Amino acid sequence: NNWLKRDGVDIIHLVNTGYSSWFEASEVIADVINNMIPNDFPVKVNPILSKDWPSKVKRPSDSRLLSDGSIDDLGVISMPEWKKSLKACTISYLERKAND
Repeated sequence: NNWLKRDGVDIIHLVNTGYSSWFEASEVIADVINNMIPNDFPVKVNPILSKDWPSKVKRPSDSRLLSDGSIDDLGVISMPEWKKSLKACTISYLERKAND
């Protein structure tokens, strides 16, 4: 399976480094919102247990994606830490919405 000599389209799933919970990711987003849009009612995230989140979908207790940073025949791919990427993405989104 040599990626460099293949014809067609392939989909490669990449993940940032590190791990987070939905709660941790929500906290990062709330922090960016509160820093960029200060108001009298700051965004606050309250943690809950997974079992308390209503969902018809059965999910494993640990469904994180894992990457060792390399893809066969493509070599090592350096990915940034998840928190840094999420902050940058949230800031970019809020800046675009402010200019709409």
